[in-house]
Amino acid sequence: MKVEEIEKLASGKGIKKIAVENFLMSLDGLTEYQAVKNLELDKKLYSWNAAIVRAIRKGMGKHFKQSMKHKFNDRGLICPECDKLMGLMEETPVIIWECFNCGKEVKIGGDDNDNNLSRL
Repeated sequence: MKVEEIEKLASGKGIKKIAVENFLMSLDGLTEYQAVKNLELDKKLYSWNAAIVRAIRKGMGKHFKQSMKHKFNDRGLICPECDKLMGLMEETPVIIWECFNCGKEVKIGGDDNDNNLSRL
């Protein structure tokens, strides 16, 4: 991503500019799976608000330029079957999500090479 694009994402209301800039500038050399895990950890560690996380996810989407294979919003993964929020069930080398509505499971990471994540 260009510096100008990152600065634009970091300039919104309620966004800590340094958080967005530092995170997005550190994406080179990471897989999207690694970046998602880093975002989850940093969000908790630094108590980032939804505006910061949204800006970072938008930047990650631009950086990784992936298809809409998996959709996320500010609260988590969206079920590909019923378009409802899924819950995180297990975190190992594979992240397993289960839909609260229809029960569908989605596995991301590990040996299945399913590391293509997209953001809304």
